[in-house]
Amino acid sequence: MRYALLGLGVSNRAVIDFLKNKDVSIFVSEKNHIDDRTKNYLESLGVNYEEGINSENLLNSDVIVVSPGIKPSHPLIKKALEKGIRLTTELDLAYEEISRSGKKIVAVTGTNGKTTTTRLTAFILSKKYRIFEGGNIGTPLISAMENLENYELIVCEVSSFQLYWSSFFKPNIGILLNIAPDHLDWHASYEEYFESKISMFRRQEEKDVALISRNTEGIEKTVVDLRSRVFLFDEYKGYRVRSNDTHLYFEDEDLHVQIKRIPVHLRENFIAAISTALYLGLNPREIVESLENFQLLPHRFEFVAEIEGVSFINDSKATNAHAVVSALKNFERKNVILILSGLGKNEDYSDLKHSIAEKCKAVVAFGAMKRLAESFVKNVPLVLVENMEEAIKASMEFASPGDVVILSPGGSSFDLYSSYVERGEDFKRCIQKTIAKRNS
Repeated sequence: MRYALLGLGVSNRAVIDFLKNKDVSIFVSEKNHIDDRTKNYLESLGVNYEEGINSENLLNSDVIVVSPGIKPSHPLIKKALEKGIRLTTELDLAYEEISRSGKKIVAVTGTNGKTTTTRLTAFILSKKYRIFEGGNIGTPLISAMENLENYELIVCEVSSFQLYWSSFFKPNIGILLNIAPDHLDWHASYEEYFESKISMFRRQEEKDVALISRNTEGIEKTVVDLRSRVFLFDEYKGYRVRSNDTHLYFEDEDLHVQIKRIPVHLRENFIAAISTALYLGLNPREIVESLENFQLLPHRFEFVAEIEGVSFINDSKATNAHAVVSALKNFERKNVILILSGLGKNEDYSDLKHSIAEKCKAVVAFGAMKRLAESFVKNVPLVLVENMEEAIKASMEFASPGDVVILSPGGSSFDLYSSYVERGEDFKRCIQKTIAKRNS
């Protein structure tokens, strides 16, 4: 069997590790540079490769494993289909192995909140099960194959890119968070993006479970056609759990937990994780103990510091307009100075325009977002600067005690940074530099 890998990102590197001891040939086609360490590794395995180009050598194969980030419009995809070459992905290769083992899969998808929900779900379930946690959050699902017998349950995050290319993947328990326009610079339309997200649920069977947020417009019409057992949830009610603005309550259990520390826009994520844990047999006291010990992830509405009564929040992971709107829901009055940055994703910014007008005292923008911000920031001051340090300085000129400065960029980081993590760390570094100057 001849395997060709289109792209050598994290997932396809894991595919090589999976295939290396099998009786197959492997060819790698990577349009970017391959570092020397990786080249040495490929050569030690007898893997042929090309770099700086995706050539038709890729078509001398029986199976092409497509990296999730490869766009459907890639010219070699069309040629491969015309030749009848099977296209697959790391996700489907992993799923085939896991399904044969009988291990259950919990999979999380949606537009915003996937990683928080995946991490929290795995954290709670680890009270009762031996968990593999991975997928789109860093460790490819196929990496579980190395020690699959050690795991009782697979918990994974899956992206729209992965699901677009997938033909088989379906979880035993699927969690669908909000769906809002995103990655429209990759997907041909919102409808295609939506269908990618919903596809794993369409493949589920009667014995499977779908936990689906009702906070996506029109979702109740979609779930009617699903064969699985469907439970709808939102930030106030899930499977055997409900909440108000201050507490979580469990059905049939005299137990509640305060939720003031959970940001408003993340409460839906918590309800999803708790619902999954309850369905899989954890008792409320085990869940509450886990909630008390769970730490929110960095760069997701992360409190950084307070300077002269002004709070600074790092929400660098907010890479689309919907995520910024969600973050602004945490504030009840017009006391926010919003920092925008990054590359837009061909979204509709009308909701963000309204939220900014309602919640923001001023907006500061830098990077590629500057030009875009001018089109939707209306009726509040907009300051255009060159970098993060200037953005924080400009924000503080508007801020008074009791105000909030939040980096919630609304775009991907790749105009100025390698990742949202680097962007968020730059925000924190600049704040610490500001504090040091004031204390000197």
